[in-house]
Amino acid sequence: MGLIKKLPNKDFSVYAKTMINAFPGFPGYETPDKPTIDKLSKILKKMDKDDSTLAYFGYYENKIFIGGIRFFDFTMNLFGNSIINGGGSLLGVDLMHKKENIAKKLMDFFLDYYLKKKSPIISLYPFRPDFYHKMGFGYGTKFNDYIIKPTQLPDKGDKSKVRFYEPKDWSKLKSCYNRYAKKTHGMYQKVASERRRYDSPNVRIALYEQKGKILGYVVFTFKTSPDENFLKNQIKVSEIFYENREAFLGLLSFLRSQGDQAKYIVMPTFDDNFHFLPFDPRNHSDRLLSVLAHEVNNQGIGIMYRVIDTPRFFGVLKNHNFNNQTCRMKITIIDSFLKSNNKSFIVSFDNGKAIVLKKDNSEVKIKLDVAEFSSMVLGVVDFKSLYNYGMADISDKKYIETVNKTFRTEYKPITTSQF
Repeated sequence: MGLIKKLPNKDFSVYAKTMINAFPGFPGYETPDKPTIDKLSKILKKMDKDDSTLAYFGYYENKIFIGGIRFFDFTMNLFGNSIINGGGSLLGVDLMHKKENIAKKLMDFFLDYYLKKKSPIISLYPFRPDFYHKMGFGYGTKFNDYIIKPTQLPDKGDKSKVRFYEPKDWSKLKSCYNRYAKKTHGMYQKVASERRRYDSPNVRIALYEQKGKILGYVVFTFKTSPDENFLKNQIKVSEIFYENREAFLGLLSFLRSQGDQAKYIVMPTFDDNFHFLPFDPRNHSDRLLSVLAHEVNNQGIGIMYRVIDTPRFFGVLKNHNFNNQTCRMKITIIDSFLKSNNKSFIVSFDNGKAIVLKKDNSEVKIKLDVAEFSSMVLGVVDFKSLYNYGMADISDKKYIETVNKTFRTEYKPITTSQF
């Protein structure tokens, strides 16, 4: 019988070795030799010491470490409400103990841990989306990468207000980000351990500052051309945040001015309208898709979300307006991984305000898997699409539009925190 417990300081080295073997392609940690293990162990220990929002746990059999996982207590903006969102990461199992259900036991512990913390939602970045989808995690908002020439960006901003970041700017940068997060559905507040990425020597950060206040910033690195011509570079943006239009345009003017040093800029965004911004949105592939459509960006699925406590989810949103809809709805959730969530819930929507009832007086019944339910209630996907895909059922088709309007959102959740 295994035991899961808080990782003691003496076991960070064996945890680090396990993670290196579990993720052998991670840049800089490809070889499980002692210097690499010591390097990662030191980083993990420092993060554990400096950041009270995270915790490491190990799975043990006969007092021997076999696998581990890391948790973050994130503060998430859920439609303007601050909630605890449990973030899971660095789940790894010793190579000699694969296929022994240890990962499942750690995931069971993950769910139970945040149920006890009264968190309605947990999240993770999947190494395989289909693997975690089977565990009830729903897909988040699609992520876009645009590869554009600097000269394709507009030059309408005041570049004179842009300067480079210094370590003393951390608190101001963090405040800028957190102000943005408080206004943006899906965003997490920054945690202390994230700072180490900003202090990395190969990272550049440009700040837009006005009257001593940081109103926007862009984080980027230079990437040399694959043909090893050191004069040909790409700018790879990892973050760009701004509190107003002036800050955004100022940062874009800064990026545009790098055209003599960078052939392309790789720009990440969740914005489906971003292709309107460049003068020419096409990427460098020159590929034509069907019906003469020009390729403009790459898309991917990143973060995944899971509702673990449905009544608490609706309780947190007691003041949220579900689009002024009025309907008594029976929601049956299929959750084979979490018994307490594998049931039906009666939710009454009265002019947009939701309350969970005990008595079944529903007008309409819907049924769907917890993964799709999680994506739907966060606003990633609409009910009508799920119904058309055969991934959701409804007792009366005349209510399809009502259910669709109830959970439809103007903005999909954006989550940029890396963990």
